[in-house]
Amino acid sequence: MQRMLWIGVAVALAVLAAWGLWREFGPATGTARFGAVDKYVFIANESAPEIAVIDANDDRLVGTLALPFVPDQLLVSLAKLRLVVLNRAEHMVALVDLESGAVEARFDLDIVPNLMVLSPDGSRLAVTDGEAGKVALINLSDAKLIGIVEGLNNPAKMTFGADGAALYVIDDTEAEIRRIDVATASLLAPASLREAGAVPGAVDLSALTRTPDGRMGLVTDALGGKGYVIDVRDWSVVRTINLGNAPSRAYGTADGQYLLVANTGSRTISVIASDRFDVVATLPGPGDVTSIATGFFETLAYVVSAKERRAVVIDLESLTIAGEVALEGVPGQAVSDADGRKLYIPLGEVGELALIDVFNKRVGHLIAGISVAPGAPAMSASNNYCH
Repeated sequence: MQRMLWIGVAVALAVLAAWGLWREFGPATGTARFGAVDKYVFIANESAPEIAVIDANDDRLVGTLALPFVPDQLLVSLAKLRLVVLNRAEHMVALVDLESGAVEARFDLDIVPNLMVLSPDGSRLAVTDGEAGKVALINLSDAKLIGIVEGLNNPAKMTFGADGAALYVIDDTEAEIRRIDVATASLLAPASLREAGAVPGAVDLSALTRTPDGRMGLVTDALGGKGYVIDVRDWSVVRTINLGNAPSRAYGTADGQYLLVANTGSRTISVIASDRFDVVATLPGPGDVTSIATGFFETLAYVVSAKERRAVVIDLESLTIAGEVALEGVPGQAVSDADGRKLYIPLGEVGELALIDVFNKRVGHLIAGISVAPGAPAMSASNNYCH
């Protein structure tokens, strides 16, 4: 009799433990519960209606969040503690509640959404339709469409201001930065780059990269091999700097000390000191750079190449090449954790997520079971400087 009692207690405890795990992680597939948004890394499957969920505490795949549509792009709004999911086929953006796995709000847009960006605080969203020349602005705080701005020239390169009150959109046709008042979805006076030497229709300008304080910005010109340093307070071009061949958009270190530009044509990396906007080093780099991520107290930068399947490591203290990390699949965009200790790189074709030990410059381990067509990792908090 006593033995049966102990067996009954053991079964009850097992059931309670299983229930606790289900509440925390949800089932392995289908509708899952992932309410602690700051605990997870999310990887969209761009070929199926699902999102892989990785527990960032112990770096393991803990489940799959099923959706009623394919997540073509995925962001995490810390202000709303929600996933923001874009789907091009249905012309929509949705807010997904992680606790229930349900679509909490759906925005059916009168545009074909190509790309979306979040304001720094995660409360406002800009969604672009490059071909139609339109940008939709959404207030996530009250889940309402603010409005749609029209009359833009291929608005594919966008940056929010530091306080989220303005959106800056690059216009190659006019060689200027179109400024949008987010609260009213109305155009402000543009900032021209023509006096600094940018030729309308003959430039390939990058999106604006802000310094962390929001006061200065850098726009690169891939055709001219130059960078335009802009004082955002009065939108004057205060300096033009020479870069390498075909420079891409600048990535800033989280501490604001450096900006790094991959010159894809010359296969070099320009390291720019943000205090005076001088090129302090030009280092050999890879081609086909997908992203640059920094970590370990901003002493190391990883320059990730898709075609070469590797990441070149830059020592930001000595401004030298510190090594490289080989990758087994086609790497997508790299994202570092909030401490800058780990780097997550999705590997296309093999369906794995490479976890990089930033300090030791090696692959810590591989997380299997994500999509062979993965999107960029999405996290509520990251060491990556928001552009």
